[in-house]
Amino acid sequence: MIKINVKNKFNDFLEEYSKKLDLGGFSNLASDDLGKASRKDFQITGILGEIAVSMYRYGNIDQIKINLDEKLKHYYKTGLGDNGRDDIVIYNNKTRFLDVKASHTTSEEKINYLNLIVPQREYHKNMIYVAAFTLGKSRTEIDDVILAGFCFNEDIHKRWQYDNSKWCVPVSELRKMEELDIYIGKK
Repeated sequence: MIKINVKNKFNDFLEEYSKKLDLGGFSNLASDDLGKASRKDFQITGILGEIAVSMYRYGNIDQIKINLDEKLKHYYKTGLGDNGRDDIVIYNNKTRFLDVKASHTTSEEKINYLNLIVPQREYHKNMIYVAAFTLGKSRTEIDDVILAGFCFNEDIHKRWQYDNSKWCVPVSELRKMEELDIYIGKK
């Protein structure tokens, strides 16, 4: 697992993009989940996951700014979402898309017992899914993001026991982040 410190480092960016990305579109969140936090808070969780992957991959957030602006431009032009395409990976002349799945937890120890969750409508071919967990007292008081691991779409075979309409991969079965390095050009 990789820990990326985000405490108080990206507040202005989070404020700007959580507002821009709250477009009122389809949500995979159940109504009881929406009762736990605001849509903006859930946006912040997702953006922090993408920030952590960008920091891990590039050492900065320049690429996430480009990616988010492209997503917004695409949405305003077409009214369609990004189909889970948070970044692009090209390895051995094969293009895959990177989809960061972010959740919040208050304890790093719990992460080993959690899952990377992929809703049916977000399961796509040629995907690499990264499990990111924001770690802090609440969704808005985050110290770190833990990149718990990743999987390829072809690694996903289980349905989530709490919602059979979603796929899951237990964190204990994810590939180590360091293995992703060869695909994203870090090694």
